[in-house]
Amino acid sequence: MNTLVDVSKLGSISVVKKLNSLLNKVFGVKVYFYRLDLEAGKNILENKEALKKLFGSSSNMLAKDLKKAISNRELIISSVSSHCKRAILPVMVRKKVYGFAITDELGLEKSSASNEKIANVLNDEKIKELCSFLEEFINFIFSLKFEEIVFLSSDMSQTHLQESIAKAIDFIKDNYYRPNLSLSEVSEAVSLSPYYFSHQFKKEYNTTFIEFVTRIRLEAALKLLKDMRLSVAQVSFAVGYQDPNYFSKVFKKWMNISPQEYRDQIVDQKIS
Repeated sequence: MNTLVDVSKLGSISVVKKLNSLLNKVFGVKVYFYRLDLEAGKNILENKEALKKLFGSSSNMLAKDLKKAISNRELIISSVSSHCKRAILPVMVRKKVYGFAITDELGLEKSSASNEKIANVLNDEKIKELCSFLEEFINFIFSLKFEEIVFLSSDMSQTHLQESIAKAIDFIKDNYYRPNLSLSEVSEAVSLSPYYFSHQFKKEYNTTFIEFVTRIRLEAALKLLKDMRLSVAQVSFAVGYQDPNYFSKVFKKWMNISPQEYRDQIVDQKIS
C-alpha cells in the first residue's frame, strides 16, 4: 500500500480542520501533516533539500528527531532551538508509518536575546497538555477512521481503480478454495485499503466481498458435485469450507436445494 495513503491530504478533511481549530483556541497552535514519500521514490527523511524547503533553517535539528519519532513510533518533542520546540507524532495504520504530524513552533519563553518571533509561547505544562491531546486524538481518530477519511478523499484514477479490482477478482478466483481467504489479504494483494476496497468493490459489482467469494465457491461446488466419486464433504473441503454442515447450509440458502438433493437431481436426469 503506498500512494493511496496520502497523509498530506488530512489537513483538508473536516475532522482534522476541527482538530486544528480546537488546538488553535486552546493552545494557539496548528498541526500539519506530511507524507513520507514526499517525492517519487524518495523518503522525505533522506531528502535534505525537501526538509529544508519545508522547515527552513531548523530542518537539520528536526531531521534527527523526525527519524527517531518514526523509528520508535512515538511522540517526540524536538528542540528546534534553545527556546523553541515542536511536537512530532508519526501517523500510522496497523503499526506501519505513512507520515507524521508536526506542530507550529512552540516558544518555551520569550527571549530578549533573540530576534526570532515565536507566535506561540507555552510553558512546559502547557506543552505536555498539548502533546497529550495530540497523541490521544491521532491514536483514536486515525486508528479507527484513517482509511475512511484518507481513501475516500484520494484522487485515485478510475482506470487504476478498475485495474486493481480486476486483479482482486483474479486473485479471488485463484484462491477461493483457501478457507482463510480474507478481505484484508485480497485488498493487500492489490495495494488497496480494506475499507476502500470493500467500499469500491460493492459499488462496482453491487455485491459484498463475502457474497462474491461465496458465489465463486458455489459455482465450483456445482461442477464438483457432478463427480460422483467425491463425497459432499470432499466437495466442501475443496471449495474452502472446512465444515461440511455449514457448506450444506450455505449451498441450500443460495440454491434453494441441498448439495445431496442437487446431486440426486443429476442422477435422475441421467437415468431419464
